Amino acid sequence: MISESRPAVPVSPDPEQQTDEVTNAFLSRSPVHCRLREQPLGQMHLHSHRGYELYVCLKGTGVFLAGDGIYPLAPGTLTLVAPHVLHLPRPAVHEGFHRYVLSLGEPLVDRLKTHTEGFAEAAEALWGTPPAPCTHLHLPPALLLEVRAILASLEREIDEEGPLFRLAVDHHLTGLFLTLARAGLQPAPGGHSGALSDEELAGQVLQELARRYNDETLEVGELHHSFHLSRSRLFELFRRTTGYTMNGFLTAYRLHRAKELLRRTALPVTDIAGESGFGDVSHFYHTFKKHTGLTPKAYRSRLQP
Repeated sequence: MISESRPAVPVSPDPEQQTDEVTNAFLSRSPVHCRLREQPLGQMHLHSHRGYELYVCLKGTGVFLAGDGIYPLAPGTLTLVAPHVLHLPRPAVHEGFHRYVLSLGEPLVDRLKTHTEGFAEAAEALWGTPPAPCTHLHLPPALLLEVRAILASLEREIDEEGPLFRLAVDHHLTGLFLTLARAGLQPAPGGHSGALSDEELAGQVLQELARRYNDETLEVGELHHSFHLSRSRLFELFRRTTGYTMNGFLTAYRLHRAKELLRRTALPVTDIAGESGFGDVSHFYHTFKKHTGLTPKAYRSRLQP
C-alpha cells in the first residue's frame, strides 16, 4: 500500500533546483500514485521527476509553470506533464487549493500502450506523439465530476490493494484515458481579450528565457525593451507571477537542461556547459555543485546502473 507518509530521501542542498525524489520514490515502490490533496503545497520550487503526471484542479486559482509555458489554474483545468519536465503549480495565496495528482511510471504506460488495444491512441490524443512537455486542457463540469469519480476509485484501489489489484488499476486507468480521449477536450482559457494580463506577459517572458537559455549573450536586464515595460515593472511582474527572479528562473532552466544532457547523452562536461548556456566551464561546475551538492561528473556517475 502506498501511504501518505513521505519516505526519507536525499534532497539537494539548494531546494530551488532539485529532482523531486519524493515522487521518484513513490514510483520506485509502485508504478502508479493517485492522491486527493487539499493541504498547501509541499513542493514550492521548480522540480522534475520520472513518470507522467496528471494534475486536476478542483478548487482554487493560480498558474502552472511547465516547460516553457505558464498556464492558468482554475476548477476543471487538467494539466498533463511528461517525464523529466521542469514544472511547478503556483496557487493564489489565501485561497483553498484542492487537486487530484496522478503519477504514472513510464514502464506502466508503455505496457498499457503495448498490450491494451486503443490505449496508445487515447494517450496520443492527450499528449501527442512524441509526448508534448505539457498539455493543458479544460474539463467541463459534468466531465470533471466523472473524472473525479474515476480518480477517487483509483485512489481507494491503491490504498486497499484488494484482490486482482493490478487488473483493477489497469481498469481504472484505461477508463480514465478513454473518458478523456473521447471528450474532445479544448485548451484551457488563457486569459481575457484586449490587453495582455500579467500572467500572459510573464508567460511570454518565460518563453523568451526558455528559447534563449543557451544564448551566452542574453542580458536579462535588457529584456524589458522587448516588452515595452520598465525594467523594474517587468522584474516585479515576473517575480510575483512565477515566484522566481528572471535570473533565478534562467539558472534553474539551464541546470535542468544540463541534467538532461548528463542523463541522456555521453557528451563531455565541457560541451554540456556550452549547450546548457554556461559558457564558462568553471562557472558551470561551481553553479552545478552549489545547487545539487555534486559535480557534473559525480551526478552522471550516480545515474549509472
